[in-house]
Amino acid sequence: MALVTLATAKAQLRVSAMPDAEDDDIQRKLDQAEAIILDYLKVEEMTSPPVWTVDTVPLVVKSAILYQLTELYRFRGDDPQGEGPDVADGYLSPWVTNVLRRYRDPALA
Repeated sequence: MALVTLATAKAQLRVSAMPDAEDDDIQRKLDQAEAIILDYLKVEEMTSPPVWTVDTVPLVVKSAILYQLTELYRFRGDDPQGEGPDVADGYLSPWVTNVLRRYRDPALA
């Protein structure tokens, strides 16, 4: 389910809008960022009809996806020990969890 376009992702990352060799990597990270945010929100990616589309996704959710994309792009796993969050394992910053709180169903213990 694409909630953010590649062009929007590249603008967020301040990467040239022209097609280039990094597009596949950016698209992969964008897909990962969307999956991480949707997992946090407990939204099934393959629902039919989809919960949101690129045109209907709430701006707060879109912002969270772009923020997570930026973290995945910035911290690629080759950072020196102790620098940067482990975003590949689904780390979410406090900012992301706070802005998404109203869209998340609470878990029952």
